[in-house]
Amino acid sequence: MTNIELVNAPLSQPFDVKISYNHEYIICTDCGDPGRILFFDLNSKQFQFSIPTPSYGPMFLCIEEGYRNAFSDALFFDCKGDKSLHKYDLQSFVFNKQRDQEYSDCDEESPLQGKIWTSVCVQGATGISIMQSQSKLFVGCFDRTVKILDSNTGTLIDVVALMNTLPLGINFFEMGKNHYLIVGGWKKIEFFVKQVDVCQETWSCLQNNAGLIHSSGSNTYGTVFDPISRCLIVPTQDTVLCYRLFESTHLEWTLINKVDVHNFARPQGLCLNDRSGELLVCERGANRIRIYQ
Repeated sequence: MTNIELVNAPLSQPFDVKISYNHEYIICTDCGDPGRILFFDLNSKQFQFSIPTPSYGPMFLCIEEGYRNAFSDALFFDCKGDKSLHKYDLQSFVFNKQRDQEYSDCDEESPLQGKIWTSVCVQGATGISIMQSQSKLFVGCFDRTVKILDSNTGTLIDVVALMNTLPLGINFFEMGKNHYLIVGGWKKIEFFVKQVDVCQETWSCLQNNAGLIHSSGSNTYGTVFDPISRCLIVPTQDTVLCYRLFESTHLEWTLINKVDVHNFARPQGLCLNDRSGELLVCERGANRIRIYQ
């Protein structure tokens, strides 16, 4: 498992990374002072520009592909400073790149272009994922819930209570006839299911959740699911774990690969390049983004 790094990346505290294929950008949040979102060319991996955010501490990212038409993406991100969730038209948001010159905070009299909505119902996010087919946005929250929002309007639709779990990163995916929500936690992963074929309207927690016994790592701030191989990729403090998911009478999983990674420094968000198969991992402690092939 070889790795390279993004080129000429002026990172201070990279937190999350996602890809816009329509606009051909690798997009990264940097939650260092004052806080900004960085853009890299998808093909060359070269740094292009950065844009300061409405408040300090941008953390989690999510891309809604083709939200307006086939070629227009939307960008979701939260900010630690105002504890709000923001949605922007990505193409219009990029027009703010001239603000990159001194990484200065945004002026209230000169708002960022491309804003679609801001939601204050989240009050601190711990992960963002989207179900595009039904325009539902899943947001992990510090109050131990996952809030489900209408991605078009930001309106709160439903709340999934997690009881004893603080959701350290979440990930939505579909498999077969069912919808699944992965919730990362302290040395464990929980799976929630909504069975579409029985018209179930509530999310149920599966009893056989995955304890990360294969790693001495701490948390799971990021997970990514590859729908082609049906693999769930989980980075921990010193390891990248790959689980194969499959359905029989219920969802099951098995560890198929464990890659020990030396010098992992506080890994946080990650994403998978669907075109190349590359895995991108933010390392907040080393101020870098590694790309594994």
